[in-house]
Amino acid sequence: KAIETNAQRLIEALNVEIASLDQVVHEWTIWAGPALAEACRGRGAKGMGLTPDAFGALGLDVAFLVNADGGTVAAESYDKAKGRVLPADSHWPEFIRKRPKLWRHESASASFSGIVREGVRTLMLASRPVVASGPTPRIVGAAIFGRYLDQAAEDRLKKLVQSDEVLVWGYDRLRMDPDFVNAKQGLLDEDSVVIKPLSISSMAAYRLVEDIDGRPALIMRILQPRDMEAQRKRTITYLFASLV
Repeated sequence: KAIETNAQRLIEALNVEIASLDQVVHEWTIWAGPALAEACRGRGAKGMGLTPDAFGALGLDVAFLVNADGGTVAAESYDKAKGRVLPADSHWPEFIRKRPKLWRHESASASFSGIVREGVRTLMLASRPVVASGPTPRIVGAAIFGRYLDQAAEDRLKKLVQSDEVLVWGYDRLRMDPDFVNAKQGLLDEDSVVIKPLSISSMAAYRLVEDIDGRPALIMRILQPRDMEAQRKRTITYLFASLV
């Protein structure tokens, strides 16, 4: 079905957003690699080297530098309203430490990315290894960048799927429209899709997105006109015309 294809395109559009974040952290670990490696080994400056302008230009909301043992070396957030770099919330170091998938990389080309729910907000995360150069290069930590799935990001999703009829809600949202509540019951995993008539003129497709721990995180909905309804109207018009 066309609407099922569009629902898959919506998932692919989210993956494009996450992939773009992965590319940003990858390029940063190359450009600032030596300084990041020194910081991971407890030498030199302990920051990420990201200025407020860099945070803004790269579209980042949070950035973390983690050593090879899972200890957080730097945890920074960006206040867009004030254009300032601030310490990230205090819960992040423990959150990261408990998830080795975020900082333990098996090779210099490895990566990890996904989404997490932070209260009522959704954060896209991407991690790349920090490699210390030398006769025998070795992984000494990881850089993790985060970007909120905000209205600007949702607008980019709409552009990628070429539809304004897109809605993204947190799976744990307290107040949901009835159609989301009904669809939620049929969304068992990320491979499932629920298709339901939303009105006499439109159909809706729903997809589930899980977080990095494999738990339900988002429900994404896309609408399209009901082809059957359009066909029915054409048939009625034809029948009336034939009676004239």
